[in-house]
Amino acid sequence: MRDVSNGAQNAIATLKDPAALTEYLEGLSERVTALEADAENDDVAQALTDLDDRIQGAIEYAGTLPTPDPEAEEAPESDADAMAEQQEGIQAAAVNITGLCAPE
Repeated sequence: MRDVSNGAQNAIATLKDPAALTEYLEGLSERVTALEADAENDDVAQALTDLDDRIQGAIEYAGTLPTPDPEAEEAPESDADAMAEQQEGIQAAAVNITGLCAPE
């Protein structure tokens, strides 16, 4: 889960091209969906669904980003609050999964 969570959070923070961000997040979503199919119990399956919902929200967020202009001297500014909201949601969902899968 750490790879998915960290990868998503880093991509949201660093990828400025909405198409590249969307493509990366869609790949993560596919990974989470595959894990959900193999979940050992309903709680883990639901937590994985919740994580995928957060990733889908980040994909929607990516669709709101402006396409960078290669001729512009500076990249357009991102909405830091919206970015943080996406990152925090993904992190919280991943932490929940980790907690459910941790040995007792």
